[in-house]
Amino acid sequence: MTQGNERAESPGRSIEQLLDSTGWSQNDLAEIMGRPVQTINQIIAGTKSITMATARGLAAAFGAEHGTAEDWLRRQLEHQIAVESVNVEDCPEVARRAKLHSQVPLREMVKRGWVAKCSSVDETERQVAQFFGVVSVEAIVPPKFCARAKVSVPAQNVWAQRAWQLATELPQLAKYSEKKLRGAVAGLRECFGDPAKTVEVLELIARAGVRLVVVQHLTKTRIDGAAFWLKPKTQPVIALSMRFGRIDYFAFTLLHEVHHILEQHEAVLDTEMLAANGELSEQELSANRWAADVLVPAQSMNDFLQATKGSPSRVAIERFAASIGIHAGIVVGQLQNRGVVGYSSHRDLLVDVRDPLLAQRDLLQSRGVAAFDGWLNQKEDE
Repeated sequence: MTQGNERAESPGRSIEQLLDSTGWSQNDLAEIMGRPVQTINQIIAGTKSITMATARGLAAAFGAEHGTAEDWLRRQLEHQIAVESVNVEDCPEVARRAKLHSQVPLREMVKRGWVAKCSSVDETERQVAQFFGVVSVEAIVPPKFCARAKVSVPAQNVWAQRAWQLATELPQLAKYSEKKLRGAVAGLRECFGDPAKTVEVLELIARAGVRLVVVQHLTKTRIDGAAFWLKPKTQPVIALSMRFGRIDYFAFTLLHEVHHILEQHEAVLDTEMLAANGELSEQELSANRWAADVLVPAQSMNDFLQATKGSPSRVAIERFAASIGIHAGIVVGQLQNRGVVGYSSHRDLLVDVRDPLLAQRDLLQSRGVAAFDGWLNQKEDE
């Protein structure tokens, strides 16, 4: 049986037809197969499914020409599919849930309190649409970012939307000007010489008229930061994920985003900042070079490597860092990026700056210096 109505025919009906052709009764078949009569009755009535053992018995009793064991099992399965009509159209809510989960990291959004946990698909869709500020999930338009990620995942759009939300709720403490932000760069660099001054970094950014938000990363997004504008040329925003707390990562990522703002680049979503440059646009390469050079002038680094014959000791690294007024962990980070030292080298110098931020988090938010969403003390580095 292969097509059309035959597909819905039950194995019991096939057995009945074969019993008629052989002249056997159900009792005869039960005795031939060594099975209880009740089992044969139930299979014919369609209240019991054919097992592998029964399929083998039917194939042996009626002969392979009327079906192998596999044929009998296939008939049973095809009948169940036909009767139960298992398809997408009969499971609309399952299909809608699947689509929703493919659009957003729903479980994480619930965990973070961005949407409420709902029992109905309708309400869940309303929650997600409300998060994006649209009337329905069909109307969701991802934020426009020039992502540098090799692989774009829906969760990146969700992170960017949350960063946008926080930025709109944060006051602009000062009127933005490129001159003020450029003037703040020297102060930022000075703060990067001392982890205890991490909070001052955020205050300098705010006083330059730039909103700063920290949104903990979402699983597998590998987002480091973003730079965008609520209003072109007047209301810039820098968003950080702080997925790593090490001082070199914090300093480099922040300055990278500062460069995007200074150059008035279109909205940018940056991922995997600590990875090799790879195939990056000139815009990204320029931001990388500028950030690295602000922290450790390229000529100074080259002179240092030449003096140490490309193999600097820990003592040499610390002395060099002190001579240029920067934290030794930032020098280590650049040496790692250049491949001069391994990523396991001098790990203790890569101090974590998340704790001082956490300690001042509530105060920073109440003063409108920065907005936070996530747990900075939860060391969930990807």
